[in-house]
Amino acid sequence: MRQQLVQPLPEDITTRIKLVRDIVIDLTDSLNTQKDCWDAWKKLNKSLSYLSAKHTMLEVQEQE
Repeated sequence: MRQQLVQPLPEDITTRIKLVRDIVIDLTDSLNTQKDCWDAWKKLNKSLSYLSAKHTMLEVQEQE
């Protein structure tokens, strides 16, 4: 189940990408233990895997 995101998110995709980037950087700067860093990495890596799969799906659709 997805958690509710802070609303409202900007509608502009470029702005949303920058927001996510800045949040990840801020999170990274706040991590103080190897465990916290590893937990964050595992969760963010799953999110990036989802993004990668979506990219592949859209790429295939555009080639058809």
